[in-house]
Amino acid sequence: TRIGTQKIVPVCQNRLRDNAGSGRCCLGATSAGGDQDLPFGARKSCTTQDLSVYQRVRDLALDELTAYPVTESPSSVASSLMACDICRIVYLLASAPHWKHRRLAIVGDSVQRQSFRGMECELRRRGFVVGNITVAPFKRDTTKTPPGRIAWKYGPADTYTCYTVIVPGWMSKIPAIAHGSRLATNEVTVCFYGHYRPLLDMEQHRTIALESDLMIVSYALHYNSDDKDEIKKELGDSYGALLGMFRNNQTLSESCKLIFRETSAQHFPENGGEYTPNGHTRVKAEKKCFQLERPDITWRRQALHKAANTQDYDIVDSYGNSIPIHLDGSYVLPPRRNTTQQHTATSHTEAHRADRNRSRTRGRHRTVTILPFYNFTSRLHDLHNTNDSDCTHFCYTPHLWSPLWRHLRIAMDRMATTKREEIFHGSLARN
Repeated sequence: TRIGTQKIVPVCQNRLRDNAGSGRCCLGATSAGGDQDLPFGARKSCTTQDLSVYQRVRDLALDELTAYPVTESPSSVASSLMACDICRIVYLLASAPHWKHRRLAIVGDSVQRQSFRGMECELRRRGFVVGNITVAPFKRDTTKTPPGRIAWKYGPADTYTCYTVIVPGWMSKIPAIAHGSRLATNEVTVCFYGHYRPLLDMEQHRTIALESDLMIVSYALHYNSDDKDEIKKELGDSYGALLGMFRNNQTLSESCKLIFRETSAQHFPENGGEYTPNGHTRVKAEKKCFQLERPDITWRRQALHKAANTQDYDIVDSYGNSIPIHLDGSYVLPPRRNTTQQHTATSHTEAHRADRNRSRTRGRHRTVTILPFYNFTSRLHDLHNTNDSDCTHFCYTPHLWSPLWRHLRIAMDRMATTKREEIFHGSLARN
């Protein structure tokens, strides 16, 4: 980027553009619907924000990376911050023997679409060859829309989008990336399936899971606290139906790992930042999004935990530690470091090791991972495109997504290690 009078002027290197010349990987890129596919230069407020906004997001992201180290051995803060999480993610997808499809599916709303594009941008930024971008039709049945509901909000979008990533062989020679494993293929696939509100028969999710190794789901933004009770109930019912689908199909649950991505924060002036018509009108009039006085997605958290409890699942964090909730719906989390103090990653490593010495979960056989994202995004009220009165989608910066890649990498490392141990002990038992 060039900086003129402390404003962002996007300048993209060729490797950050796609074949059509789109600038969706430029600093500040965004569009309605979160796709970032508008021609380069079409954005307004996102490309004219103060540089300090992006510097603040970077600082918050670095604090998150410091708080969640990628190794259990004592290490410096710098080594944890310098780790290439996206490198490890694609390497695991290309090397783990139990992931047969070599495909990561991102399922959900328009902010999920942004994460899909954010992953593409991070891969391009790291020098990976991203290609074969395809848009394919996805079968949907509009006759299954619940009575009295808006048809386009239910079931999958008419198409889904995929891109391939070339994983170079030399990565297997980098210990911090390969961890002693070998590549099984040099190409993996990442796909996005648009899904605002799922149909409760879960047929579309089953189709996606059967051809994917990991499925990251988040669609709670389209269920608001001011919706009618029966619509809010649908969110918990959909969580229960999805978890039940995996619980009742052992083959599916072993071949595809279900991961929830926590709902991102919105920054409208009412209902804990959620969208309301009155809040949108105020944003449009005042040309700004609002800081959250009390960050809160209580009822959505309760819906997920209630569904998990009903289906006999324990919700765990990226490290595999159980995440109980208080009666008011807030998470019971270990204390985070004070950002005004100087700490090393070692203190966090010791805390996580202590967690492991205790029981990881409450004894349930089934666990499902949730990737934290709400608390981080709750502080990003000034990273929206207010010219479009949009306090939901975020202006692009690689630091917006780096904490998410860290948590996904930690979760995938844990899943791959656990599976290797199961295979090893299984072979010993057979012998």
